[in-house]
Amino acid sequence: MNRFSTEGQWPWRRVRQWQECVSRIYPAVDVTPVERDAFQGRIDWRQISGIQISNLESVAQRVVRSERHVRAAIEDLVQINFQIAGEGTVEQCGRDAVTRPGEFAIYHSLRPYEMRFGGPFRQVSIELPSELLRREVGSFEACASITICGTSGPGRFVFDFVRSLAQEELPFEAHQAGRLQNHFVDLLVTALAAVRTGETCRGSAAGARALVKIKRYIADNLWDPELSPRRVAEAENISLRYLYLLFQTEEQPIARWIAGQVRRRARSPALPRAAADFRAPLHGSFPKHLGYRDRYPLPMSHRR
Repeated sequence: MNRFSTEGQWPWRRVRQWQECVSRIYPAVDVTPVERDAFQGRIDWRQISGIQISNLESVAQRVVRSERHVRAAIEDLVQINFQIAGEGTVEQCGRDAVTRPGEFAIYHSLRPYEMRFGGPFRQVSIELPSELLRREVGSFEACASITICGTSGPGRFVFDFVRSLAQEELPFEAHQAGRLQNHFVDLLVTALAAVRTGETCRGSAAGARALVKIKRYIADNLWDPELSPRRVAEAENISLRYLYLLFQTEEQPIARWIAGQVRRRARSPALPRAAADFRAPLHGSFPKHLGYRDRYPLPMSHRR
C-alpha cells in the first residue's frame, strides 16, 4: 500500500505537492483549493492486477481535466468515484453527477471533466483500462457522469465489494488479483446495465432530494433581486444544464416556477419588510437589477 499525506508539510507547499501527487496517481488534472492555507489531503493506493484502487480524503477544491490534458494523454482509462463521506460533483458530457455517501459515478479520461467538492470529503477511487469494459459497455458517453445508487439494486453489490477491497491492506497473489479484477468488472457491468434501463438514483430518491434542497434555497431567497436559475445553480454547486434537467420532472421550467413563487409570496398578507420594494416600488427604491420585473413580473395590483 502506497501513501501520501500533506500532514507535516509547510502550508505553502501542500497544494503544489498535492497537485503533483494527484497527477502522478491519476490522469493529469489542475487542482484549485477553496482555501489554500487550510488545505490538507491524504491518499492511499495500490494496484490489483489491472485495477488501481485508492482511498482519497481531502477538503473543498475544484479539479479540472481540460482539453490540454486530454490531448497529451497516453492511457485510455475509466475512473469511478465511490462516495464514502461528504459530497462531490463530476461534470462530463454535459451532465452533472452529484454523489453523496452510498453513491458513485463513472467518467472517462479521454474526455474533459470537472470535479467539485464543497467541503471535506472521502472517496474510494477505481481506475482501470477502458478495454476491460468496452466490449460489454460500448460507448462510455451514455453512462458517463450519471449518479448510480450504491445502497440498493445492482449498484449495492459493486459498492460493498469496492469498500471491502479498499480496507484490505494485505497483498494478493497474482491469481487472486486477477479473479478479484474480473469479479469487479462483472459487478460493474451489471450496475451499468441498470443505468441503461434508467434504474439510477438520480431519477428517483436522490433527484428528489436535490430538488427539495433547491426549492428550499429559492424559497429562502425570493427577495433577492439577483435570484435567477444561474444564481441557484451556483449556490447549489451544480451546472445550469443539470438544474434544467432536474426541473424537467416538474410541471413548469425553473424560471417560470421561480416567477410563480415570487408572485405567490407577493400576494401574501404578511410580507417581510424586505418585500416592500417588490409590492410598491417607488422612485429610487426598486433594486438596481432593473431586469428583475421583466423576468418575474408581478400582477398590476401589486404595482404603483
